[in-house]
Amino acid sequence: MTFEKRILYARVSGSFGKNLAQKFCDDLLKIVYSIEEIHWGYLGDLTDCVAATPEARDILVEGIKLCITAGCEVDAYVINVAMAEHQLSSARKMLGIDKTMDDQVFGDTEGAKQFILNILARFEG
Repeated sequence: MTFEKRILYARVSGSFGKNLAQKFCDDLLKIVYSIEEIHWGYLGDLTDCVAATPEARDILVEGIKLCITAGCEVDAYVINVAMAEHQLSSARKMLGIDKTMDDQVFGDTEGAKQFILNILARFEG
């Protein structure tokens, strides 16, 4: 997990179980509270993420909530497994985010980064 040029980048691979989800959120906490920018974006690279357990999903919901509270204005994802996209969408719905993710899912990180930077540009000036 890294933060650079107003984008928090996280790569998750494999099966997203309770332990991995907890480590993810612990790492997220450390980074999110060090972000000085008011507006920033999140890029989740889930290229090799196959599925999340229900326990992991519940922990992930808390991570999403933390990001929103801390100033995350936009999120984008690199996903190539339909189940991962469905589970992420389900977690977002648990927070009342009903917007579809159609314009937020990309085949590569560069497309996702450009999308985030375009949205963040609206907050400048």
